[in-house]
Amino acid sequence: MAGEGKAAASAESTAGRTAARACQAFERAWQSPNPPRAEQFLAGIAGPDRAALLFGLLKREITHRRLRGQTVTIAEYQARFPDEGLLVSALFPSVEHLRPLFVKCGY
Repeated sequence: MAGEGKAAASAESTAGRTAARACQAFERAWQSPNPPRAEQFLAGIAGPDRAALLFGLLKREITHRRLRGQTVTIAEYQARFPDEGLLVSALFPSVEHLRPLFVKCGY
């Protein structure tokens, strides 16, 4: 039984490292003239790991798009991720608090 716990912990840490690498690559890709879409970084990721990664990617994508002056709507993300409606709905309140900063800084 102790071996099962170690295996699960190892799988979780591997998934966490994979998600961290994907988020770092996503951040770097946003520095290019042709920014990525979150969907490109989800290949091969399933279950709870996918939801956690998607949340992190979308949070970054929304922030970068707003910094570039793009309009970002919850409806757009719900259309792009129809099976992730709850995740998208949960995400938007977490980034809405940034709006005053964008306005204050001229974005």
